[in-house]
Amino acid sequence: MEDSTYKFLHNESATHYRHLEDQRQKSITLLYAFMFSIVGFLGFLSEGNILANVINNLTLFLLIALLFSLFGLLTYTNVTSLQGAMKGHASVMAECQRRFESDDGSDWFYSAWKRGHQIPYTPLSILMTWMKGDSIAQISRLSIAIPVFVFTALPAAFYLDSQNAFSVSNPEGLLQLICFIGSSLISVLIFFDVIRAQGSTVAFNKG
Repeated sequence: MEDSTYKFLHNESATHYRHLEDQRQKSITLLYAFMFSIVGFLGFLSEGNILANVINNLTLFLLIALLFSLFGLLTYTNVTSLQGAMKGHASVMAECQRRFESDDGSDWFYSAWKRGHQIPYTPLSILMTWMKGDSIAQISRLSIAIPVFVFTALPAAFYLDSQNAFSVSNPEGLLQLICFIGSSLISVLIFFDVIRAQGSTVAFNKG
């Protein structure tokens, strides 16, 4: 192919990459906005004493936890798919850049960026490296998994401590059990996928 074709492919992939990155950031921002709006709403209902209100309105909190975990699962799936597409466009850009590398110094920018893009060697960076946390994709996954886990853990803990735990003798007990199992499974599923992924992204087959 001619140089102009490689430049066109590079520019097209760069445009799509920026668009996908914008969509990823908006998806995560929407999840956090939803979470904080729920916290504000619950704080308003409980007049500031949210923990006491959890005990008194356990069914409501378990239902909200289930809805939030479902929204978190949809966000996680969407972000993971976007990251797979971003990886594909990044591969195209890298290949186009490689074809323009030469011995006359035209690749100085990319070489300098690779040398400078390093994470400081600290105890936290060791943990991040083990979790593949130096990957932006993995950080995005964790930023979804952690709030989903925290937001579902509190109602689940109160449910397990309640006298009606696992009781299906009445409709309210059955609803609590369904919400508890649903939100817990989704939270564990997302965290398991984060650990299993280890920085990988979705692979798209040629169609």
